[in-house]
Amino acid sequence: MKTIRIALFSALIAVLGSSCMTLDMIAHAEGKPPPTDPHGRPYDAMPGYYALVPLVLPLDLITLPIQFFYFQSDREAAAGGHSSYDDSQAQF
Repeated sequence: MKTIRIALFSALIAVLGSSCMTLDMIAHAEGKPPPTDPHGRPYDAMPGYYALVPLVLPLDLITLPIQFFYFQSDREAAAGGHSSYDDSQAQF
């Protein structure tokens, strides 16, 4: 019973924790644009990239805290929360 719980918990973490690298491999496999640039040129569909998903998933899980803070700061900057560029110092 304990093994089943651990397996279900691991599967849940894998599904919820899939992030940048995993989504990029899936986009490569399906021939979609990169997840970081949805309006960019789509990748060529290469279903063999599905085989790389189990290899990059652990890397995504390890780097998840870093990715969370990185993408959180991007979201705040896009929403106008703060910007690294100061208009008052621009010289025209």
